[in-house]
Amino acid sequence: NNIGKEILPDFESRVELRYVDENGKPSPHVYPIRAEKLGGVFYTCNNPGDNGAEALLNLMLGQENPSGRLMDEIVYDYDDNPVSRCYGGLTFSRQSTTEDLYIYGHNYVAYKEGVYLGYKYFETFCQEKVVYPFGFGLSYTEFSWEAGGLKTGTNEYGELQFTVDVTVKNVGTAAGKDVVQLYVTAPYDPESKYHVEKPLVSLAAFEKTAEIQPGQTDTVTLTWNARDIACYSDTAECYVLEQGSYQFCVSTNANTAHSAPATVLRWDNSEDM
Repeated sequence: NNIGKEILPDFESRVELRYVDENGKPSPHVYPIRAEKLGGVFYTCNNPGDNGAEALLNLMLGQENPSGRLMDEIVYDYDDNPVSRCYGGLTFSRQSTTEDLYIYGHNYVAYKEGVYLGYKYFETFCQEKVVYPFGFGLSYTEFSWEAGGLKTGTNEYGELQFTVDVTVKNVGTAAGKDVVQLYVTAPYDPESKYHVEKPLVSLAAFEKTAEIQPGQTDTVTLTWNARDIACYSDTAECYVLEQGSYQFCVSTNANTAHSAPATVLRWDNSEDM
């Protein structure tokens, strides 16, 4: 409240807070709120630190321009997430022995998602269940992108490397930063000898621009290595870059990478690596 009053003198009469958990359910400590005063909802991370409240207010009042991006998918129903069926409530039931004393009766998590963890599951199988996709973010201004051609070379270890330059222009009325993201869709053959499962899209590279004034531009270079887009094969017991056509999408988030990509670049791999 003290921070709020310094920025907004009648803070108490204009803003009321209600704490909810990550699933949108009220926590035990709830500050009453009048519906007629609820003009919107601002989603932020837990434990934002000593200056988090001041930073939040600066963003809400437009004194700072947000440029962060979601690190996960926000879905309509938590139960739609496969993690909900294997997280919590699972308890070791083995009888205590010398080597089991430290785990008997403790909870554990079963990792059953395989390569379809987080956004990779939703973007592959059920995009319609996503409210805000991985990589989503807002700004008080707008940007346009222009991507150059795909370049190949080698990194310091002599390995295959890709780069692409993207010029970002601020076409809005406020200064701000943007985040350019690049996703890969790898070739998939269910009859492949490597028996590799692959998600529809995977983040391969991203870069944030410097602060761009209205009407100005900034160019960022996205760089990623061939090993970054390789997949692990249990059959071959190693990472494999299978032959076929790879599609690279310069996009604003994981969902638009396959529904309406800003730019699509292709690379044809003629042999397995």
